[in-house]
Amino acid sequence: MLRALTRNLPIRITSLALATLLWAMVSGQREEIRTLRVPLALPVLPDSLMYLEAPPKDVQVTLRASGRKLFWLRLKPPSLRPGISLQATEEPVILRLREELLDLPLQFSGAVTDITPATLRIQLATVAEREVPVKVVVGKEPRHPLRLALGSGPIANPGQVRVRGPRERVSRMPWVRTEFLDLSDATRSGEREVALEAPDTLLRFTPATVLVRYEIEAWQPE
Repeated sequence: MLRALTRNLPIRITSLALATLLWAMVSGQREEIRTLRVPLALPVLPDSLMYLEAPPKDVQVTLRASGRKLFWLRLKPPSLRPGISLQATEEPVILRLREELLDLPLQFSGAVTDITPATLRIQLATVAEREVPVKVVVGKEPRHPLRLALGSGPIANPGQVRVRGPRERVSRMPWVRTEFLDLSDATRSGEREVALEAPDTLLRFTPATVLVRYEIEAWQPE
């Protein structure tokens, strides 16, 4: 039994190896269609510029090539470099994403059949900074028989913060207000840390919170 299994064993092993090699060669020549998520290689913006709308991190690229050629994409993943002009614009710029913008391995040869999305909407804005006063907003006052002391409204510390963002939006901002301050559970004077309310996600405040000092007194309606 054992002798029958081992008879001509070298020839059998060689035949199996040749068959495997032939299969690999044939399958490597067969064309395939593959869709990849390809990252966008965006330029680093200077501190003086910012995106008004965050661009996508990647795009979907469909390629057609032999299995052997597609293998090179695993060794060196491709990227797409859109030609972005580092200048602020009043209107969005529409960039067409073309095959020529793809950074592919030198060993790769195939066809790019689709890039989704086909265009990229980009708008850069000039960054501005300035100091703006803080306006405290009381959402709920202390409960009867307590009230905020007359002539001594809540005071923010610091009274001014630095706002940073698109120049046009920063210039239109007269002040920044706090989130609603709820004093319905307050029984005596004190202070609380309150976050600032950003009217725009592109605006950043330094610091992002302030300490609000408030005075409470007892009162009886006349």
